[in-house]
Amino acid sequence: MGQETVIGEVVGVTAGHLRLAVDIAATSSLKDNPDVVIASAGMLGSLIKVESGGRWVVATLRGITWQDNVAIAEVDLVGEAGMTGDRSINGFSRGVGTYPRAGSLAYPMTSAESARVFSGEDRPHIQIGVVYPTTSVRAAIYFDTFLSKNFAIVGSTGTALILHRIIEKAPEGHVVMIDPHGEYAKAFEDTGMVFNVDNLELPYWLLNLEEHCEVLLTSEGAARDMDRDILARCLQMARAKSVYAQGLAAVTTDTPIPYLLSVLVDTLQSEMGKMAENQNATNYMRIRGKLDQVMRDPRQQFMFDRKFAHDSMADFMARMLRLPVDGRPISVIDLSGVPTSIVSAVVSVLSRIVFDFAVWSRGERKRPVMLICEEAHRYIPNRTISRTARCATFWNASPRKAANMACRWALSRSARPTWPKVHCRSAAPSFRSGSTTNATRIS
Repeated sequence: MGQETVIGEVVGVTAGHLRLAVDIAATSSLKDNPDVVIASAGMLGSLIKVESGGRWVVATLRGITWQDNVAIAEVDLVGEAGMTGDRSINGFSRGVGTYPRAGSLAYPMTSAESARVFSGEDRPHIQIGVVYPTTSVRAAIYFDTFLSKNFAIVGSTGTALILHRIIEKAPEGHVVMIDPHGEYAKAFEDTGMVFNVDNLELPYWLLNLEEHCEVLLTSEGAARDMDRDILARCLQMARAKSVYAQGLAAVTTDTPIPYLLSVLVDTLQSEMGKMAENQNATNYMRIRGKLDQVMRDPRQQFMFDRKFAHDSMADFMARMLRLPVDGRPISVIDLSGVPTSIVSAVVSVLSRIVFDFAVWSRGERKRPVMLICEEAHRYIPNRTISRTARCATFWNASPRKAANMACRWALSRSARPTWPKVHCRSAAPSFRSGSTTNATRIS
């Protein structure tokens, strides 16, 4: 490696950030360098390296201000790497173990070094673009590591593209996508199964107590608490009367066994008949009225059709989770035809089923499942509907028709598998499309 040019000096250090006094003359002298990464030194989004404890700290330039006749640059830290004999970068990893001291010198990175940082090792990955300012350094995501974390994608396009590339690399994976507007059916017509109100067939008895309350209770405050107690008692009794409850040691309001809606109606009526003459039956009548309404509503027959009383959970989970895959690893759940009042409950059930499948199948062959919530901010409530639906953590940010995805590798850490032929090691760098920092061009 030739003579390096010092382009700045560290004058401030905080967690995750540095402040540099930039040598304007030095950066100007590099603007005609044939290496585009070196030529961009001193510009927004440019890549720099700072020596620290015999290693390189890699960073990107986020902003520049002029203070007391000195150009001060705000720098975001990306990670650190080893230093070879010729002082070039080798063996990049995310995070910084040893921060530079004030007075440490900053140098521009080269295109070859940026490739070592952002393209990484040649192991299974998907390419989402190229790293600014180059035209050839790939912006790569090691999808096994990527999918083992919560993440969000914000942008006007790109969601389907990334999913297609993941599927190409892991055709035996299992993906459940919640699509609120029916936008992805065509995008995955060859690689997925599309479920909507015509064929979703989500059995009502899969709902737990909290989800039943979300669908059937309309009251608020103290009245809702009373309604909830009544519904809990009657629901438990209806489940206990099911033929599928025979042989079970205990049946609770959340036991996922089929029960008859007619039995729930009769139980409500029977419990109401036990009330004294001076007691108010309004709570029972309110629940009974709402139950009759949803049973008659043709838009809710995908959930409250009486024929579901004899369905099995195994059949439903096999369809939703694509077990077996049969060449279509994605289940697209089109919610565009689902009544707004029950969308949150439907999402809660689906999320909980994915999580429960992961938790209770630990002794079986490991099957990775990815849950994708497109535009999650539109239907994920601020309150918790189901405690176990916390398997997903959602970031809600959509300035436009954003392709927001909030995903969770829905397996506990102890049971989390890797995708076929992928070995999880260090995390790949993150890229933010549309930003001048670590920017990528989507290709």
